[in-house]
Amino acid sequence: MRADRTPSFLILLVVAGLAGRAVCGDEVRLGPEGEHLRPVRYAAMEISGRVPERLPEIYTLRPDVHTLEDLLRRLNAAAEDRDVEGLVVRLGRFGGGWAKAHEIRSAFRRVSGKGKEVVVYLEEGGNLPYYIATAADRLIMPPTGSFMFLGLRGEVIFLRGLFDKVGITPDFLQVGAYKGASDPFTDEAASDEFAEAINDLFDSLFATFVRDIADARGLEAAAVVELIDAGPSTPAEAAEAGLIDGVKFYDELLEDLRRSEEAPFELVRDYGKEEVTALPLGEGTQRLLKRLLGMRVDLPEAPDPEGNVIAVLYAVGPVVMERPETAMLEDSVIDARLMVEILGELRDNPNVRAVVMRVESPGGDAQASDMVWRAMRRTDRVKPVITSISDVAGSGGYYVACGGRYIFASEGSLTGSIGVMGGKFVVKDLFEKLGLHVEVYQRGRHAGLFSPVETFSEDQKRRFRRLLDATYETFLGRVQDSRGMTGEELEGAAEGRPLTGARALELNLIDEIGGLQDAIGHARKAAGIDPQDEVELLLLPKSQSLLDAIFLGRDIGVDYPPGLLRAQVERLLPDPAAEGLQYLNAVANLRDYRPAALMPALIRVR
Repeated sequence: MRADRTPSFLILLVVAGLAGRAVCGDEVRLGPEGEHLRPVRYAAMEISGRVPERLPEIYTLRPDVHTLEDLLRRLNAAAEDRDVEGLVVRLGRFGGGWAKAHEIRSAFRRVSGKGKEVVVYLEEGGNLPYYIATAADRLIMPPTGSFMFLGLRGEVIFLRGLFDKVGITPDFLQVGAYKGASDPFTDEAASDEFAEAINDLFDSLFATFVRDIADARGLEAAAVVELIDAGPSTPAEAAEAGLIDGVKFYDELLEDLRRSEEAPFELVRDYGKEEVTALPLGEGTQRLLKRLLGMRVDLPEAPDPEGNVIAVLYAVGPVVMERPETAMLEDSVIDARLMVEILGELRDNPNVRAVVMRVESPGGDAQASDMVWRAMRRTDRVKPVITSISDVAGSGGYYVACGGRYIFASEGSLTGSIGVMGGKFVVKDLFEKLGLHVEVYQRGRHAGLFSPVETFSEDQKRRFRRLLDATYETFLGRVQDSRGMTGEELEGAAEGRPLTGARALELNLIDEIGGLQDAIGHARKAAGIDPQDEVELLLLPKSQSLLDAIFLGRDIGVDYPPGLLRAQVERLLPDPAAEGLQYLNAVANLRDYRPAALMPALIRVR
């Protein structure tokens, strides 16, 4: 079902993109008996910039980015392609997180495991690009590249000093000794508990980082740590230390590959990249003209998927009850009401054999998280629901994630942070500095509980803490129910502790280290689909261009009540793409004064 909206403006744009397989290499070589030798083909790809989970539900123009799903699809295709004997990847700046790095690294290993050489040309030697590149059979850098192999660093900004200067009082309560979600607002520096939690997180990440690089490069872990501390290095120094395999320009690398083969060499550029086709303006224009004339537009129903279908439902962004009216066009949020409806449709569709919930969220509204959790559990009683955690699924993000019967996460995923917080920013002193006066009229002793011009009284704190405690106990109960844990077992994993996927596995908060492909494979087995049968992946919610939404109507890929759709396609707002926007959007939802389940800080480890 699609929602029909009449736009208040007219947009006429024609967008066409071309991408394909440009094959270079026209040499002809003959075998010993004069026969033509079959060409040796290498697939060529480029990975650089942002690596989002998926395209936005509505985008103005299709972003020129590699989604993780697109990269994994292309790498898996190269692994299975009998005409491809090797893979060359130009790897530049990497805009994903640790979990995405693990998944791309694993995909390289799958290609290599099929007996195909994987060559990575590392143009930027930062931590994550280098970590990914170490999964290759051969790792080459340009002569003037920068090998910034420096170790891990994270920075948390504490805002209390600034708030005091401008007259803002952060008045927050939180449940869980290690929760720390409000600490950057309420404290001037890290508490002992905050520092302990973050240091534990870094210890786990660094141990995995060093171990994997040592294993890949045939070095001792202690030697890797020494090389980190000796950085930065030139590519020549990195080659001498055994961290890379050679220093060449890209064309020199290709020439070496060409010369090393007895048969003709062919390079398939942009291997597996999908073409971006032009908008079907004929049908779209007719629909648009009908709308402008005030005529009814009958929109086709979304076709039902057929055969063995596994739905991959992306839960990306802060968890909210419904998409905020203030959200930008390309913002991603986990709209609880919409997620519940989609899960209901998937539950009732007989062709959908299993659901994979892909979660990337710093948390958010506790009630909204609980709604999605329950919808996942209800669906799991009918068909398997498997969870795949991406770079982060903390607090409310983990609340959602634990609704699956089986949970995958990468060792570097950030998760856990089982705790609750809530409160308000009091701006009374700021108002006074600005010369603003507020007159208060009130009926009811606690009507001003969340007033921004007065702090909580002791009695109000007790009452609000009771609500937070109840929410926290519900959160713990949901985790115990999902994970089959006792309260005593959960105690060491809760209290707001942020965890890596590696630590979460030890504490039974997840079931297995693995990525999205592993989760899909597990869902296939859990649904009892024969290994020989083909499976269709249904990616939801469906991404759609703004023009399509205007001309053809909004379509998320499944039937749903049209009243739930708030795509706001009439707004042309810029791509937010700023670092930390998801976390800031989640914090912004505190204005509704609901108990929130948020990560202890915007954690970005570089």
